[in-house]
Amino acid sequence: MSTTQPEQILRTAATVLVLDGDAPPLTVSGDEIAELARRLELTDRPLGRCLCLGWGAVSVHDAAGAEVARWTLHHEVNLRGLDGGERELRDGPGLVDWLAERGLPGRLRVREHLARYSAALERRRLGWVACAPPALTRAADAATHSPDRHQERLAIAILRWYPDPAERIRMLLEWARYRAGPDDGADESVVLAYGGTYFYESTLHRLLLEEPWDALVAAPRTPAQRDGLAELADSPEWKRAGYPKLPDAAG
Repeated sequence: MSTTQPEQILRTAATVLVLDGDAPPLTVSGDEIAELARRLELTDRPLGRCLCLGWGAVSVHDAAGAEVARWTLHHEVNLRGLDGGERELRDGPGLVDWLAERGLPGRLRVREHLARYSAALERRRLGWVACAPPALTRAADAATHSPDRHQERLAIAILRWYPDPAERIRMLLEWARYRAGPDDGADESVVLAYGGTYFYESTLHRLLLEEPWDALVAAPRTPAQRDGLAELADSPEWKRAGYPKLPDAAG
């Protein structure tokens, strides 16, 4: 595997342009080129190639103004274009901070957005686990960390603790109805963290859709359970299962 580092190419560079969306390019020259080279130091860990185009580019120019190299930044931590693949930055956060100090805060804003998004996902995960019946809390928490084995264990635990179909359906409808709402003032990018069905939530939907249609319609007793059934009946999974629409009185 090649061990080429950006510093080896930047040694003879006259100027470097760092591009970030619609912001004016950052021009790096003189002693700052060596500082940028240190910020672009790479590990020797090989990486696969992601499908995105990247968010920002580093364009290296010689004394005649010709571009001699161009690299793209990916996910705040990787650099593409060196040795024909992607390599991991040794200090991606440090590079982001360095660019922000020099008038390119775009990557810093992206990092802050990703932190808010991750926090929103974690609030949703914790809220979903908190809605589980006490006997299922441990299995529910484990299921949120694994899309395969622990989800099956959760399904087995649900069937063991709730052998009566009607009781099981009512419990699942109330639990599956849980949705964490965004904080007041949350921006649109964070609100997106609340959309759709997450992999751990799909276990509840799958178990509900394995129940007979007439049992699903007859089971709800409370407004929350009826709301849960209405939400389930409005899902793509319900339609894919081939279930008919709910009777007006049940919806």
